[in-house]
Amino acid sequence: MEEQAHHAPCTVRKIYVRGLRHTRESVVQQELQVLSQARTLGAIGDACLSATTALRSLGIFDAADMLVDASPKDGPRGPQADIVVTLAEKKRLTSASTGVSTQGGEGSMAAKVSVRNLVGWAERVDLNMEPGPPKRSVVRLAATRPPWPGAARERGAGLRLEKAQAKLDKG
Repeated sequence: MEEQAHHAPCTVRKIYVRGLRHTRESVVQQELQVLSQARTLGAIGDACLSATTALRSLGIFDAADMLVDASPKDGPRGPQADIVVTLAEKKRLTSASTGVSTQGGEGSMAAKVSVRNLVGWAERVDLNMEPGPPKRSVVRLAATRPPWPGAARERGAGLRLEKAQAKLDKG
């Protein structure tokens, strides 16, 4: 009986996404595309598992759950299902730290802030500042985002500003 249900024809009619506050819905829809290819009840279940794993791997959700429900009407190809995706977003600030040190009579400090999903594309932004002694300071800003469909890895960009004063030999 369970085997018959697994192979029963069924397609996805509608997907409802709940719980988004900062994340753009297109980011979530990108991960749900696999659901549109399912043609049986078992394939819908497998696609839900795959999509849930993909959503959690973005690193911006504390929870990602899916509910599959029978659609009130059959479609042109037979029975259809509606899927309700419920998401709980993580806090945006991932970490913030500061530190002060002295070495050789010169003091320095460092600050680091990491923020996720700042503009809603599931990106991560890191800012590191090391304003050191008057002769040397470093500021580094880096941003990464998850891969788009078909891309093998996440994309990143960075900027590093360094101020260094060299001693001039007068002679």
